[in-house]
Amino acid sequence: MSFKKEGFVAIWAGKFDSEDKYDSYIEENYEDLEDEDLEDDSPLSDFADDFNLGHYDSDFQDAAFNGEEYISILDFIKGASYSSSFIKDVEIISKTKTFDKVNAIVLIYDLSFKPDKIDEYLGFPLKFIGNFKYNKKSLSVLEEEEIV
Repeated sequence: MSFKKEGFVAIWAGKFDSEDKYDSYIEENYEDLEDEDLEDDSPLSDFADDFNLGHYDSDFQDAAFNGEEYISILDFIKGASYSSSFIKDVEIISKTKTFDKVNAIVLIYDLSFKPDKIDEYLGFPLKFIGNFKYNKKSLSVLEEEEIV
């Protein structure tokens, strides 16, 4: 199933006990794949498999682990690519949903995730936050702060 959608960013956030566990979860694994698998929608990571994302271009992904320090999703997003164009929308969502502080985040650009049933994903280490429109001409919030 392809969730590709130009101009959208899908965001997941969660908690991991260690950087090794985080890296292992999002790391792409090509070892067991045949050439034909690379051309179809086969997931390349446990993360992609858990959320039925299939194959996506990780060049359009921001992913970060913050060690043992848990921070708000908004604080995490400030450093993400193009974040000045969507952080206000994330802030609006964060007022209607209660999000715990997290130490890991994944943002995939030009993708709009549409879960079948959100309950299916409750046991996974990353939780889906939402899809947000973004502008490729925008800077991150942190980059904008440096300019001012």
